[in-house]
Amino acid sequence: MAAAFGSGWAIQIAFYQYERRKRIVDAKNAEIDLDTKQDQLHDKQLDNAFKQIVELQNIVDTERNKWIELAKKVVQLKTELLAEKEARQLAEYDRCTVHYCENRIPPRGLNDVGRSN
Repeated sequence: MAAAFGSGWAIQIAFYQYERRKRIVDAKNAEIDLDTKQDQLHDKQLDNAFKQIVELQNIVDTERNKWIELAKKVVQLKTELLAEKEARQLAEYDRCTVHYCENRIPPRGLNDVGRSN
């Protein structure tokens, strides 16, 4: 009877050790699954963040290109305005102040302008 009694305890202890190891393995597997799901969620969030960065960078690029075009246009308009201002100053300088004269000659001589007699 002692042999039967001793072997029953051994089987029961072995079963409990098996159950304990099984629970440890199940817990580790659950942790691994949780880590995997967390990694997948993290990767998905990173992908979304990178997509948003790309979209925002495209918006910034288009806005910067608009500002560059506007700056070029302003420079062109300033150049045209300066050329027009110089032309007006030259025309004002060349204007004859004597009215009702048949031989009106501007203050500069004809040779100064590049014309010959």
